[in-house]
Amino acid sequence: MFLGDPVFFGGAVFLGDAVTVLRFSHSLYSAEAVATAAEAFAAIATLALHDDGDSTLVEVSWTDPEVVDLLDHFCNHVLHATVVAERRS
Repeated sequence: MFLGDPVFFGGAVFLGDAVTVLRFSHSLYSAEAVATAAEAFAAIATLALHDDGDSTLVEVSWTDPEVVDLLDHFCNHVLHATVVAERRS
């Protein structure tokens, strides 16, 4: 599915200098929330979403290598979108 040799670090998988793969378990995060966050970050990253049945995998390639520090912000956006969706339902 993904290119390169993965390097595992915390909850992320790094594939080279500018590509990160994140796994969002469906038991905690909605697939819709991940898609919402991906849309919000589309201007600063290329994001490919893959559903493996139990999780949504997000392959992130930052358009500017200096913005890799925003990875935590992306994850927080997914969490926020999940909480908002749960409260509305």
